[in-house]
Amino acid sequence: MKIAYVSQEYPPSLRAGGIATYLEGIARGMKELGHDVTVIAANDNTREESDRIEDGIRVIRLKGGSFYISQAEGGSRLCKVKMLRCLYRFVTYRKRVRQAVLDYGPFDLIEVAEFGCEGLYLNGLDTPVVYRLHTASLMDHSHPAILPFSPNRAHIYWQGLKELAVLRKHGRYISSCSKAIKEWTEQVVFGGKRNDIKVIYNPIRLQKYTHEVFTDDKGKINIFYAGTICDWKGAGDLYETGKILYRRNCGFHLTMAGKTGAFADSLQPQPWLTMLGKIERAEVMRHYCDADVVCFPSWWENMPMVCIEAMMCGAIVVGSNSGGMAEIISDGVDGFLLPPKSPELWADKIEEVGKLTAKQKQTISDNARARIKSSFGIEEIAKQMESFYKKVTSDYERMQL
Repeated sequence: MKIAYVSQEYPPSLRAGGIATYLEGIARGMKELGHDVTVIAANDNTREESDRIEDGIRVIRLKGGSFYISQAEGGSRLCKVKMLRCLYRFVTYRKRVRQAVLDYGPFDLIEVAEFGCEGLYLNGLDTPVVYRLHTASLMDHSHPAILPFSPNRAHIYWQGLKELAVLRKHGRYISSCSKAIKEWTEQVVFGGKRNDIKVIYNPIRLQKYTHEVFTDDKGKINIFYAGTICDWKGAGDLYETGKILYRRNCGFHLTMAGKTGAFADSLQPQPWLTMLGKIERAEVMRHYCDADVVCFPSWWENMPMVCIEAMMCGAIVVGSNSGGMAEIISDGVDGFLLPPKSPELWADKIEEVGKLTAKQKQTISDNARARIKSSFGIEEIAKQMESFYKKVTSDYERMQL
């Protein structure tokens, strides 16, 4: 099968996040099953284009992307104008994606994320298109709804509405990274259940990273957070948790790593807080392995790769019970689940984890690794995806008769 994956982000990239991590894993998994895999992505430097074989996968990095990264293109007096590329390059870049599919095809199947609306012009190419649910741009992380319009999100609002419109009109074949995002999409986008949306978890490779040996030492609790430092990721709530622990005279230190911005800048410096900014993935893994507890207090998440990766490393994870983390963690067995926006409860749980014996910690750590290996390993996920793709192509061929 000749498969094309379309995504604005693919490693290595300054924009690489959860979608890029998923795409790298599934592309390699499908290649290892013997399929011909091409990735069509955007180049960080929007003035350059490349066509290379990377780990046996053809990776096309297109120019003209609808974003601006100063580290890739250099500073500019016009940077504020370039930040609006999401508007004035929206159509031209997505037409470039369509042309790339035509130039490098024909393909047996195309997969594209619903996020970013890069599938805008991919229908009508005599090829089935699978839409992969990650998280819609306009998802309200507090309620099962679409965010209302506001001036501070005006630049992405039109794109977000286009995402939903394309999914409604052309989403015959849809896969989802979690039951949670499937249910949100059914309710908010389609207004009712769709039994044909296939849930296939994001894949991961079990790596050499393993947690340091646990001890009974009840010293300072090392807390780690990885992710964008923003409100709906629960970064502010975790900051409030830190203030509570400090008032309780709990010995701890909180380290936060991830993309910063105005929200992160609004958090006052504290003696118990270190903010690292965005760091390399290997360094994130080392922090997972060193931490006593890893916290992901998001208001809602789909199927966060950070949670999967932390558990893969054997970290003791405390995650939000709102969204997809409840599909990963079995509370009290391989991690812990708590309601979001509850700093007092999170402080209680962190202290509780700090008091566990080395044996209790090791049991949770071993269970976490076993959980990820059994349900998220690339070999099993790739086989599930291959089976789904075969059903899609078979149905598409039938529909053409």
